[in-house]
Amino acid sequence: AWLGLDYADLYLAHEGDLANEGMYPLKVCAEIPTTKACRAAVWQSCLDWMAAKKTRACGVANWELAWLRELEDENMTLPAVLQTKFHLHSSLESPRNAALKAFCDARGILFSGYSPLGRADWTRFDAAVGTPTLLEEPALRDMAERLGRTPAQILLRWHVKLGVPTQPRSMRAAHRKEN
Repeated sequence: AWLGLDYADLYLAHEGDLANEGMYPLKVCAEIPTTKACRAAVWQSCLDWMAAKKTRACGVANWELAWLRELEDENMTLPAVLQTKFHLHSSLESPRNAALKAFCDARGILFSGYSPLGRADWTRFDAAVGTPTLLEEPALRDMAERLGRTPAQILLRWHVKLGVPTQPRSMRAAHRKEN
């Protein structure tokens, strides 16, 4: 209702929000980090919204593999989408991301990566993992120059090649247009 819509195509249950005041069902989600009971209750609330035709699909954001297995072990409908951080410094080379993607692929869950540009507008990486932003990576800049593209366009194409849908975002209008 607060979106002004009759329904949403997709609702994502974001792990980081589950214990925040105002989340349904608050009583079972009072603990941080979240509990199995909290995750199951929030997930069931999304399934209830599907049954009430308030959303066509439910997904999760920032959930761990063990949490997805909890749903599976309880014979609950699995998410349509798993959204997780995915970029050059958090790719399929990460055992966590590789395991999540394998789980999703085996069960028909869409594995979707956010922050494909490393949140270049406002987040900086620790020097230990590379340049301050992905858009400043020397190899990426060289490739972009050689191909007549921008570093952002190269990163987004990399996602396409890997078959990992993404949602680039930016606080800058020029970057949004480029993306």
